[in-house]
Order: sequence, then structure tokens, then C-alpha cells
Amino acid sequence: MKLKSFLTNKESNPDNYSFFNKAYSKITTKTYLTDRGQTGGHQTNREKRWEAHPKSVHFALYQNCLQVEYKLVVQILEFYDFPINLIEILEKQDYFKR
Repeated sequence: MKLKSFLTNKESNPDNYSFFNKAYSKITTKTYLTDRGQTGGHQTNREKRWEAHPKSVHFALYQNCLQVEYKLVVQILEFYDFPINLIEILEKQDYFKR
């Protein structure tokens, strides 16, 4: 949660906050919400993964969703040529470790 608030804040991350706002929008949707059922007899809207039926392939505990979100953000931070100054700030503040 701290990492998200740092990366998406214009004051703490002025150079990259716009990118992370867009990235988190997609990450949040895919991590916390189920896919929409668009075929078959029951078309559905998205629902929270932890509210889906436990036997559904879309079910996940909230804690697991947080872990997936963190892992996806860390993968972005490890992209080739990602700004090293931002990585150093995150490491100093204990948000991220390489």
C-alpha cells in the first residue's frame, strides 16, 4: 500500500506518477476483480475475487491479490532502463529491494 501511494503521488514521484496511475489502473482491475463473463447463459459483471465462489477459477483471497499486485509492480521496476534514481529512492525508503 505504501509503495502504491508513493508511486502514484505527484509530489513524491513527479516524473513518473502519471505512468504509475495508468499502470495501477490496469493492475488493480486484473488483480482484484474477476473477468466479465461474456458468453454462455450467464453474462456477468466483474466482482471482487474474494467474493467469488471459492471453487471458481477466479477466486482468490484478498491477501493473495495484494501479493500479485506487489509482484506486478516490482516487475515494472525491473524493466530494462527503468529510472535508477527512482529505484534508489524506493530502496532507501524500504519500499522495494532488488
